[in-house]
Amino acid sequence: IMIACGLDAAEGDLLGDAKLTPEMYYIMTKSLLETAGKCVPVVAALEGGYNLQVLSTCMEAVALALLDEPWLEEKDTDASGMNRGVIMMKSRRTKREQKNLLSLGKYWNGGNIKCTGGMSKVTKSAVQSMKKSAKALANNGTCLGEMHFIAR
Repeated sequence: IMIACGLDAAEGDLLGDAKLTPEMYYIMTKSLLETAGKCVPVVAALEGGYNLQVLSTCMEAVALALLDEPWLEEKDTDASGMNRGVIMMKSRRTKREQKNLLSLGKYWNGGNIKCTGGMSKVTKSAVQSMKKSAKALANNGTCLGEMHFIAR
């Protein structure tokens, strides 16, 4: 799975300004990983985000999720550096949102994916292969822009 990891929807980024917090990026990434299962390689290609402070914080959240590291409350800060806290964010969910999450949960079961080779991480060679493929596409006239890869 290749994620086009555009972070311009983050709170504080003037282009998207969709008010997504770093914790939300962490949760979305963790949800994708849980759905895909441990056998499926996942790569995040950074392709958007224009406020460097916000970009670095949100990319850290994505990287933590890819590395299967826990989310820490003190990491959840907005562009001004104010602590939002994971508990505060979760308590803001409405009953309707909770109901929607519960009803959609049946579609997020990654348990159907069977591991055959015991692979749990993307190898360095796989990332190098993707970079070679991206370069080959660029050489043939397909513009991919500047892409940076983080792999699980």
